[in-house]
Amino acid sequence: MSNVLPRPEEIFFLLCEDVRQEIDKKLSLLGVFTGGGMIVPKGSTISNINFMCVWFVRGGIGKFAVDFELAGPAQFNSVKAASGTLDKATADHAVLVFAFKPLPGMPTGTYKAQLFLDGNKFEQSFDVIEAT
Repeated sequence: MSNVLPRPEEIFFLLCEDVRQEIDKKLSLLGVFTGGGMIVPKGSTISNINFMCVWFVRGGIGKFAVDFELAGPAQFNSVKAASGTLDKATADHAVLVFAFKPLPGMPTGTYKAQLFLDGNKFEQSFDVIEAT
């Protein structure tokens, strides 16, 4: 059977400070960033903030090659996560978590979290803003 990719509306994204695996396949999401981005304290940098990119994949069936890339402003060097696989034998939900603990050298600006399933890109933008 060939892979059936999830539709874009079947993939959800959020940013948080930590994700913990609980019993019974539950996840605890801590420090969820709201409003489409992260606000860092004035005079601080994101290099001292832990964060995680969390992707919820509701659709699609198959065994997918998974890659992740974080791209940002011009002065930021893109970061690629180690490749892996996502085995969705059924249409059950899947959760992919990419952790940055901490990631140095992230200036304020707009970032693009990019999830690739079999080379097909799903992208979500978020902003890193300095508090006023």
